[in-house]
Amino acid sequence: MEISDKDIEKWIIKKLVRKRCWGKGHLSADNLVKGQDRLYKSRMLEVADELMRRNILVSFPHGGEKHYYLNSKARKEIYRIVGSL
Repeated sequence: MEISDKDIEKWIIKKLVRKRCWGKGHLSADNLVKGQDRLYKSRMLEVADELMRRNILVSFPHGGEKHYYLNSKARKEIYRIVGSL
């Protein structure tokens, strides 16, 4: 079953909210895609990069790999995407 980019978007954001990755809390790209089928890994990272372009996620290099966290300035948009948690 094919999943949509919107579903991937929700899944990524929900995972980061659940792990409390706001600001100083962050998650590596490898851990971000854990829990989903490996076939979707590159697509999930593409969606994460799109979320960065929309200023919903922030990324920074850490130990040679990319880490992500939620942009606290986009909190309203984040909760709108995933619905009220």
